[in-house]
Parts: sequence; structure tokens; C-alpha cells
Amino acid sequence: MKGTGYSYSKISLSLAITGKREGMHELDMIVVPYKKYMDTVSFSANPAAGSVQGISVTTTRILIDKDMFISFIEPKLISICEYFGIYGSFEINKGVPLGAGIGGSACPIAAAIKAVETACREMGMEKVMEYSDMAKLGSDVPCVYYGKPCRVKGTGEIIEVVKSEKFYYQDHLINMGTDTKKAYEYYDLNHKENAGLVPSSVGEAIMVQRNDLEESALSLNPKIKHVLEELRNSGKTAIVSGCGSAVFEISTEKI
Repeated sequence: MKGTGYSYSKISLSLAITGKREGMHELDMIVVPYKKYMDTVSFSANPAAGSVQGISVTTTRILIDKDMFISFIEPKLISICEYFGIYGSFEINKGVPLGAGIGGSACPIAAAIKAVETACREMGMEKVMEYSDMAKLGSDVPCVYYGKPCRVKGTGEIIEVVKSEKFYYQDHLINMGTDTKKAYEYYDLNHKENAGLVPSSVGEAIMVQRNDLEESALSLNPKIKHVLEELRNSGKTAIVSGCGSAVFEISTEKI
């Protein structure tokens, strides 16, 4: 049996760090899908198999180190197969850029979960993965799996529906990505308590522009600072998605 799943990239319109739990940062974010980029995964189930039988990777409009990507994704795919109790082979079409803060690592995982769930349904197995288990594979996995505007809490496992006004988004991708681990390490060393508003809607997130990782992003990647300042100085609304490196221009009119 075969199943296919897809996941769109995302924009973190706001990101508040609210604490730490078991070494993981707890977040409160407003996230929207960004349908310019998409990852697609096909899964061919083999009920007789006892391990992942193969992983093939193609790309759309992006360049990646395929060997490095497979070394990252393989243990995630094994965990997914173990969760559902079914193994087989995966075909991944990677279209979401990595290191941009738009779900590049989470999207293929979420798409793989959808693909395996579809294959299971074809085999008469009604089983889905809980958000709490998805979050163990990556904090952004639940929200890109959900694929709609949402408020994300905890370590990514709490997904709430949010009011979504109509906005238009244009990405400005920076060639040099940002290391997420280093961004959080910088935050831990340099942050001050932020008692500001934590947005609860898309409109609020765009108005408040709270991103507790923005300082980390600008310090670790000066190119982000240059692009962000250029947009803001020209009177445009612009934000960094998470720790970047993607900067987004936002408008109520088509860009």
C-alpha cells in the first residue's frame, strides 16, 4: 500500500519564550502557513519488512546536501514507522528551504507522518499520531502538520485555532542560514525578562512584532539585520520568522 503526504512551509509571526521544561524552551507563537514552498513524501508500505527499506530524495528549486539531509531524516522516519508498526520505503521531494526558520526540517517529518497515516488507512488501520508525540520529533512538526493559522504553546504540542485576518507575505531568503541551537544558546546567555504582550491572533502578532529570538538572529547573522532594517526603513512591515534566516514583508495588499 502507498500513501502520500505534504506540508507547506510556515511563518512564525510572533515567538515568545515563556520558560523551560526538561531542557526544552517553552514557546507561545502565532504561526501561519506559507504556501510558496512545500515538501511531499510518498511511503510504500511493506508489511513483511522490519526496517525502513529505502529513502530517496529529490529537490524542487533548492539545493541541499542530500547525504546530510538523509542522516538527519532517517532516525525520524524510523521513529514514525515504529510508532505505527509498519515499515517500507520513502520518497521525499524537498521544496522547503532549510535553515530559514520556515519549517524546513519539520515539513518532511510532518509530510512523512501524513503519508504513513494514509497508507495505514488503505490497510484498514485507523491510527494517527498525537501532537505530543509529533513534538518529540521536532517542535515545529505539529504546526506544519496542522497547516492552518494557529497559536502554538508548550514545546510545540499545543495547537489552538486563531483568528486570521487577510494579509499578504513576501519572503526575503538569506543565503546563509541560522543555526537554531546557537540562537537559543545566545538567548539563554543574553536575554532579559520580557513582560510584553503575548499575541493571541494573527493581527495582534503583526502589530506587536514580538520575537524573543530576533536579537539572536541579528547577532548571529548580520545579513538578516541588513535586510530587515532596509525594509523597515522604507516604511514596510517586516519580521524575522523565528531565528531566521527568512525575513518577511507583510501587507494588507498584494505584494
